Amino acid sequence: MFGLPQHIIVWVVVAVVMILLEVVIPGAVLGFLGLAALIVAGLIYAGVITTTIHAVIAFFMLSLFLIMVLRLSLIHISEPTRRS
Repeated sequence: MFGLPQHIIVWVVVAVVMILLEVVIPGAVLGFLGLAALIVAGLIYAGVITTTIHAVIAFFMLSLFLIMVLRLSLIHISEPTRRS
């Protein structure tokens, strides 16, 4: 299909499903998981990731990183501005 390896297609399909589910299940978590899956698919396509275990580890690390960035940005936005 499309001349791409099957595992890249699987990561892209998983990413699209997660991003579409974000519309139905709000909370901004599934969107970031989908983004992590897309990044992993891109890294596999670029040849940076070559094994399945490395892809899974990269997905978990990227997911945690993106969710932590979301949490920190929401905390930064929601805290009141301090006046001197």
